[in-house]
Amino acid sequence: MRTPYFDELVAEIRGFDLGDDDESLAELETRRRVGGDLDGDGWLLMAVLHLRARAIEGSLAALDEAQRVRADPAIVEFLRAHLLADKSRWEDARAALDRCERAGGDSIAMGDLLHARGSLFAARGMDTDAVAAYEAGLALDPHDGPRWFELGRAQVEIGRLDQARVSFERARTQDDDNVDASIELALLEISRGRPDAGAKALAELFAEDPALRERVAMDPRVGRLREVHGMATLLTAPPPVHPTWLPEAPAWLSALAREPGLRDLGVQWLGREASTAIAERVRGAWDKGPSGTVHTETTLAAARERLATMVPIARGPSITSRDRIEQPMLWWLDRSHPDRLWLALAEAYPPFLWIPSGTRVVELGTTLAEFVPRPRLPRLELPACARRFIGYRLQFGVPSPYTGELEPANAHELDRHFAINPFVEAGAWGSLYDDDPWPDELPEQPKLQLKIGARERRVTAQQRGRVWSISRRTRHSRSILTIELHHRDVFIAEVRYRPSERTEVVTAMNREFGCDFPKDMPVDVVAALLGFRFESSRDLESQLDATSDPEIIAGLLQVLSALRHSDLGIVRLYRRYLDHPAEVVRSTLYNVFVAHNHESLLEEATVTERDADVLAQIEAVLDEGIAAIEWDPYNDYDLDEGDAP
Repeated sequence: MRTPYFDELVAEIRGFDLGDDDESLAELETRRRVGGDLDGDGWLLMAVLHLRARAIEGSLAALDEAQRVRADPAIVEFLRAHLLADKSRWEDARAALDRCERAGGDSIAMGDLLHARGSLFAARGMDTDAVAAYEAGLALDPHDGPRWFELGRAQVEIGRLDQARVSFERARTQDDDNVDASIELALLEISRGRPDAGAKALAELFAEDPALRERVAMDPRVGRLREVHGMATLLTAPPPVHPTWLPEAPAWLSALAREPGLRDLGVQWLGREASTAIAERVRGAWDKGPSGTVHTETTLAAARERLATMVPIARGPSITSRDRIEQPMLWWLDRSHPDRLWLALAEAYPPFLWIPSGTRVVELGTTLAEFVPRPRLPRLELPACARRFIGYRLQFGVPSPYTGELEPANAHELDRHFAINPFVEAGAWGSLYDDDPWPDELPEQPKLQLKIGARERRVTAQQRGRVWSISRRTRHSRSILTIELHHRDVFIAEVRYRPSERTEVVTAMNREFGCDFPKDMPVDVVAALLGFRFESSRDLESQLDATSDPEIIAGLLQVLSALRHSDLGIVRLYRRYLDHPAEVVRSTLYNVFVAHNHESLLEEATVTERDADVLAQIEAVLDEGIAAIEWDPYNDYDLDEGDAP
């Protein structure tokens, strides 16, 4: 027996499910062993974790302990009733619901309690009594789609088909995405003598989600409907699509379709209608560029030009993102040069970052090997690292998700941009963590997006004394993209990644647009950083060597200190400018030394500094000691610029 509120209550007691039940259970056992006991919340969590592991006896024992330490009695008995019903201990389950009702309070609403009584009746085959209990509960709270759905199922069992139709429609009204209610309504049409209407409704559902066909076909209630007009054909899987619908399909494409092993790669051919729909959607997105991306007129024009001759021919495999969003890959054929297939890792990828593949299954498999199965390496095991300057605070823009117009980028805007960037995973973390604290895929659970947001607010905390940073995984290569903010104004991107073997893609893009991305950088990282400056320390040092302007020198030294802040070799560069005649250059270096805790370099400056006022400030800092910098880049921009020397 399961009821809607029971599942909600279990999810609420469990909290954010990171797929770590075993670790949580072990932690509770340790707390109990070391501390001698758990409180009520601890025992309730213990009960839920045992339940999720299908250890019903362990869960019941934990509920006994929760009752002993005076946990909420209504919650204890409500949970106990469901567990006893699972063991077919019907009378004990009914008695637990009676105790739940007597406990009172507002933790279990009367509507949910009445619905639980109805589900207990339904589990015992007492459908007429179940209907009465369900209806009584809905009279108290009519705004619950899952409870309307269960009422409809019970009404079907006792032959009240017209009432069941109303209940399923109410369930769908409360939840537009209630596919189960839509299926039940279609089957009801057939049961009520309207097979054409029912078959049409099912066909529309199958067109939206082909996986529903197999699910409906396996429903035991459908067996007696197979002889109804049109149902046998409808429930039979359609023949595989063949790419020969494309008039200009090359001979190798037909040969590829006949090769064994294509299905093992998760690749499925698209029919004409599906191909047309995808092509129109993708071309429409490139009017302004996909949401969450930054493009110039040049990159937009290049994308549109390539798309003009491209046709999507196959789909898959799909990856499921950390927050359970499924994204199929797409295979495209160039009508003007149909000599190979091109892989777009998702619809949002610009065509100049599609990966050229081949004409054989083995070549498609080689193309997919970098991404399927999805890689995951710890941060320090990712062998390549690229650090680049992406701009000064408020001196470059990112598109607003509300208007699409560029907004000056502060930490908040930049963080928001990457939160909706289609090439980056949900789940950020701050400098408090040395590595990714998120699982590869979060288990399905209620209010998932809200829970991700709440956990992000905790795990984006910053370690005292470290550079402020926010990190995220990229979606396909599972690289780690970190945005750092130095000196309150300098944004640095650090990418740790596994080098790609398909260097020709980024090489060609760099050549076309004058970019300087590492040629072995994965395409999802490049896609995420398109539209930003991406200057290396080598680029900036060559600019430094070419200028004598003190203001420019000072600015370049500040940026280089951020790019190379963990590189001790930069000390040689600092010393070249430590006795520069311009005070702005020397003061910039002193601010860098304070920010990076280079006390020994400040000591050197006391020997070379010629300005008495500046020297006094340096000595004051040395006397007091350099304190760890602590500030919030979302808010703390009101400090006196002259605080540091």
